[in-house]
Amino acid sequence: MMPELPSVELFRRHVEDTSLHQPVARVDVMDEYILDETTPEQLEDALTGRCFNDTRRHGKYLFISAGGPWLAMHFGMTGRPVYLHGGDETPEHTRLLISFANNRRLAFDCPRRLGHIALTTGMAAFIQRKNLGPDAGSITWEQFQRRFQPRRGMLKPALMDQHAVAGVGNIIADEIVFQTGLHPEATIDRLDSAMLHDVYRTMRGILQTAVSRRIAREALPGSYLAVHRNEGEPCPRCGTSLQRIRVSGRSSYVCPRCQEKP
Repeated sequence: MMPELPSVELFRRHVEDTSLHQPVARVDVMDEYILDETTPEQLEDALTGRCFNDTRRHGKYLFISAGGPWLAMHFGMTGRPVYLHGGDETPEHTRLLISFANNRRLAFDCPRRLGHIALTTGMAAFIQRKNLGPDAGSITWEQFQRRFQPRRGMLKPALMDQHAVAGVGNIIADEIVFQTGLHPEATIDRLDSAMLHDVYRTMRGILQTAVSRRIAREALPGSYLAVHRNEGEPCPRCGTSLQRIRVSGRSSYVCPRCQEKP
């Protein structure tokens, strides 16, 4: 899966387990294109001599604290953090390389250059500036209801709107509508409170399952659409051939029998 909330949570755990409490000796920006509202000089000044001491996640963003300044990392479709020991080869598409005093390194590997890195004074200010919605992994039902019940338009694009709820991408949105038996083009204003709550409950369950099983496709339940995400494959629920359609410009996989088009 591309970096949606479960992937970024695993990235956070990787950085938490490997990269804290080591003084930063050097910061090398290999590609300034990935910098968001900062410069190589500002990154170097902010991080050199400091230690990372905390990690957080909000939606698709990973935040790493350096005891004052924070790094905010967004991984695009192909990015990932890679912790390197002394003799490890630097990944080919490293855009930022942070070298620690103990000869270990943390690389921001991003083949398609769709990720970005920002420097911020704190998470709350960054989230407000980016107008991100509540995190999909921790949003309460009351928050979800307030953000979705007044909305109109199609369900799947709304779930992917990071200003409404942060962390859901294309694959997870497809899984949510499949598990709830709804079509991606179902409109929110046609969902009653019970149906909307089912969407919320299903979203939370899918995110928890994906994290606990480390988002490996082969480890996900066989009942998940993501395991069979190819046009023509049998629906895991009824055996009907899955179809590939476009919803708001994004590929979507649906079962024409289980997910009746509105």
